[in-house]
Amino acid sequence: MPLCGGLGSIKEATAEVQELCNQVKTEVEEKHGKTYPTYVATEYKTQVVAGTNYFVKVRVGDEEYIHLRMYKNLPHAGQKLSLTASQRRGKSSTKKPALPTRRRRRKERLKHQLQDGLKLDVSLERESKRKLLIEEALIYRLSDSLS
Repeated sequence: MPLCGGLGSIKEATAEVQELCNQVKTEVEEKHGKTYPTYVATEYKTQVVAGTNYFVKVRVGDEEYIHLRMYKNLPHAGQKLSLTASQRRGKSSTKKPALPTRRRRRKERLKHQLQDGLKLDVSLERESKRKLLIEEALIYRLSDSLS
């Protein structure tokens, strides 16, 4: 049994997982703007939170897959299923289900912040140089007018 909040291991898709995927199929097709004649769950992982997150790899073509992340409420909350994310993957049968990668997202966010910070520093530096040149020009004009 997986730890609460931890991801379980990759398992072969079961009939229950296929049924969950079938419940969100129309939503997935609308999101991707495409109909999938082939729609077979191949493998999945689960994460126990205040309910269950399902990370499922679904075959939708010869070598084409989509990755779904679905959330199912606990039994006392009605066990409502919702699609929280989906990704289309190209022709690769070796990719694993799309899992949350906090480290990658944080790294990208820090990279963007660094780039934005550098842009800001450069623009502030240019602005301060411009102000300095204006001040020097004013001082030069004042000194010329006084003499």
